[in-house]
Amino acid sequence: MWRLVTTYDVPSGGYILNPFQIQYSAGNSSSLVKASKRLAMGTFNNTTQTFTDGLAYTTPDFGGYLDINFTADVGTAAIITITYTNEIGTTGRTVTYAMTTGAGGDKNGHVVTVPLQSGDTGIRDITNVTTSASGTATFSLYGKTDIFYDSADSSGVVYTDTLPLEAFVMSYPFTVGLYITSASTAPVDRVLNLTCLLIG
Repeated sequence: MWRLVTTYDVPSGGYILNPFQIQYSAGNSSSLVKASKRLAMGTFNNTTQTFTDGLAYTTPDFGGYLDINFTADVGTAAIITITYTNEIGTTGRTVTYAMTTGAGGDKNGHVVTVPLQSGDTGIRDITNVTTSASGTATFSLYGKTDIFYDSADSSGVVYTDTLPLEAFVMSYPFTVGLYITSASTAPVDRVLNLTCLLIG
């Protein structure tokens, strides 16, 4: 699972955001980092079994994959079923994810990537969410495309990745999310910095 560090919302009013450099370091050699373009596609409350629809991609754009962002600890194990429209507009596609409980289960702040249905390379819209059992759990759903994705292979080393200006262009209502994950559970310092140009 990934951990969300922070986000930035591209402001409305015709602004364009160009992310062009990321710098990162970690106090171990098993950390991964990424910066992602995100679209808020919906939320689900497992206690009330309520799906609240969010935003959809405008053709021809689509998200490269789908994330579940947990906003409360899961208290009841259940299967999530997500119905969506794929990258070419085919409706009725579905994916599932098994929520888990306990010390190693899904917690508030955890982010998990859900593989799309076989043959799909992207997602445009979410049309419904259901679970196999009600219980404590809430989560948000994001369509995402990675801007940067890299590993911190050596402890304490500052890495820098750079894109040409305007190689990646974002506008409202998209957000940028910064994420970390690690194979180690030992507490270490991690630094993640994304530099962008905002044009408006």
